[in-house]
Amino acid sequence: MRFLLIVLVFTLQGFLTPLIAPWPPPDLLLLAALLPLGRRPLWQAVGLAYLLGLAQDVAGGGVPGLHALALAAGVFVTGVVVPGGLELGRAVSDWQLLALLAALAGKWTALLLLLTYTGQPAPLAETLRVGPLEALLTVVGFALLQPLLNRAHRRRERSLYL
Repeated sequence: MRFLLIVLVFTLQGFLTPLIAPWPPPDLLLLAALLPLGRRPLWQAVGLAYLLGLAQDVAGGGVPGLHALALAAGVFVTGVVVPGGLELGRAVSDWQLLALLAALAGKWTALLLLLTYTGQPAPLAETLRVGPLEALLTVVGFALLQPLLNRAHRRRERSLYL
């Protein structure tokens, strides 16, 4: 079931990228990487984020490890700032938005440092051009997906007690 969810997230991410082409797509892989926080130890969530980012690097043909380290950094920052993560099962709250913004800040800080280290031209300008819009679209995407995620969470919790 979890593998199917990850395949669905990759497919949706790949579908949205050319669909809204001049704009960056929402980072659905970051959302998928944040879901285990609170239910798993932090090191497992960071490891899953690294693997998702590595799969994104391989599938996208980018620099191997760039998105992997960025997603892992975002999940790590969220795990330190808001240990509960996204805490499903209720409406969008301030803690969920704080967790999502911490993850995005950690991810974009890591990307900025990695792009600077690899010698890319104008990494700060590129980060400021893409980062805020991607953050906005990711928060909106999370708000739209929240009812579906809550329903799946309630169904999973109910099946545990049956």
